[in-house]
Amino acid sequence: MALNRTVFPFTASSGISPGSSIIVPIEPVLPKDKRMTSTPETDLISEELFGQNAVKKITKEDFNLDTETPITLKWDNCILILFYSDNDVSRGLTSIWNEAAMSVVGPIFAASNLIEEEKVGRAFADIKKKNTPYQKFGLKTIPFILTYQLGEPIGFYNGELSVSAIIDYALTMACNPD
Repeated sequence: MALNRTVFPFTASSGISPGSSIIVPIEPVLPKDKRMTSTPETDLISEELFGQNAVKKITKEDFNLDTETPITLKWDNCILILFYSDNDVSRGLTSIWNEAAMSVVGPIFAASNLIEEEKVGRAFADIKKKNTPYQKFGLKTIPFILTYQLGEPIGFYNGELSVSAIIDYALTMACNPD
């Protein structure tokens, strides 16, 4: 099975050996007859979320960008999304995010590159200027981790940026219905 991969090079300030890089598998490319697709009418869970493909790529098509609530998702699942760009903290966090995602069964881990997904980034920047309940989720810093339930953002992750801390959050707090 062929994989789409994103390569993240590291610099000395990222805490990883300069010149090193990691490959984060994002989505498998399967033959059409083997694909399990997701639509808003079905669960987001698919083959691409298991094994080494534990991180779902989130794009502008996953958001309700043309509505009054542009930062909401078209999915009802509990999803933890890493929004990142091309900076040292983002590069370092992607490997932690991928490792946490591969270690957990249940919560959906996803990622959205705000450089590639410019409309998504713009929606987060613009929402803080509007008088809505979503204003508090406006763009403040990149990277950031946001938890969604029933398509709506419910909270930022502001804990330690380690595999164990993110796993603990994902399993105990993020998708807890209370």
